[in-house]
Amino acid sequence: MDLDSDGDGIADSIEKGTGSTVADTDGDGIPDYLDLDSDNDGILDSVEKGSGSTPVDTDGDGTPDYRDLDSDGDGIADSVEGVTDTDGDGVPNYQDLDSDGDGINDSVEGVIDTDGDGKPNYLDLDSDGDGIADKTRGCSNKYLRQCTIGVFPFHLLPTGIRS
Repeated sequence: MDLDSDGDGIADSIEKGTGSTVADTDGDGIPDYLDLDSDNDGILDSVEKGSGSTPVDTDGDGTPDYRDLDSDGDGIADSVEGVTDTDGDGVPNYQDLDSDGDGINDSVEGVIDTDGDGKPNYLDLDSDGDGIADKTRGCSNKYLRQCTIGVFPFHLLPTGIRS
């Protein structure tokens, strides 16, 4: 019988890691098998592990979410994205590649707040505040001119011509 000393749903045999040194992912002096938040991102391991018996690895990088500081690999830390589901698609922001559901990946939009409305672009449906939804235009930022048509990215020159 495998123990789960911290009650997070992840077996101690997994959390202890491999080799003779017990894993302490966040270096806080508490071994992962006793730590409720092994990567110290503010999201409990019991949440990040997912619903199955094998811990989830959202971005497929070989590091399970409970040890991964950027579970979806979008360049925005889980501690920033959190467990909120901004677009209501059933996927929490820390696992969602498009947290606001505007069709533009968070990795393109980033954490900058272009229009100064208090929402980072990756959560803002109109990131430049011009009254035209990013989804409609396909541009995450009219100043940086990062745009897409379907899955094809392009940049707009200051003149408005595609490059």
